[in-house]
Amino acid sequence: MSEDTLKKLGKIHKTDQGRDAVHVAIISMQAKHGFRYHAGLAVDNQGNQVLATDESAVGIIDPFLFDGEYVDQGGWFYVYLKPGTISSLKHVWTHPAFPDPEEVVAVKDLPVSIPVITDLIAAAKKRVEDWVDGADIPCSYDEFIQVLTTGKSGDVENYRYFTCNNWAITCYGHDAYANIPSNILDDVELIIGHRLTNRPEMFSCSC
Repeated sequence: MSEDTLKKLGKIHKTDQGRDAVHVAIISMQAKHGFRYHAGLAVDNQGNQVLATDESAVGIIDPFLFDGEYVDQGGWFYVYLKPGTISSLKHVWTHPAFPDPEEVVAVKDLPVSIPVITDLIAAAKKRVEDWVDGADIPCSYDEFIQVLTTGKSGDVENYRYFTCNNWAITCYGHDAYANIPSNILDDVELIIGHRLTNRPEMFSCSC
């Protein structure tokens, strides 16, 4: 394994980089709350779920899990630490974000001596709810989630409904003009446990 290879991981290259074999440090973690996995989930050094793009991320949740797979509360899974961040590797590795194995002291009242995952989904839902409440749009949180996941929501009979494509959520029966932040769509994907078919950029009206 070349040390240069580790530095190249997680980046896009303009030329063929050939093949190599690398060591990847992993650690087993336990879920404090159930959650649905999707690509891009990571953890920080406190064991909290974050997006892989977050600066606090120290590793990604096992990328070999299936998109949408549910991890039960108390379930164990692997976290792959970012390449090039460990300070030694002998199958029992050391990393500045984690105590050395010989330094972990078992405490009777604390049977789990490694970080646990906290519930990111509840935090994501709160951010989406706050955005919906504060945006100039005539729909509820539930209607917003429904139109993103099914393509339509609202009351068709009374001409108050929404449709969705990859460009916009169109509002029928009310004016609506608002940009949809990409991080809000990321949060929706965390909540529903899979990628959205459409990621609209805005709300617009049918008028």
